[in-house]
Amino acid sequence: MKFRTEREMMLELALVAERDDAAFKLFNLSLVLSTFRAACQFIKCRKALYQHL
Repeated sequence: MKFRTEREMMLELALVAERDDAAFKLFNLSLVLSTFRAACQFIKCRKALYQHL
């Protein structure tokens, strides 16, 4: 059984933190884009409704 050095453990922690940060940023971007799409759809539907009145 190989014991990892403190440096190896710190590098592994840094890689995990970097990966999690990237995933979080991607999730936030996805949320922003879906919110923007929903807002655009709402505006489009509202315009169509007002045109029929």
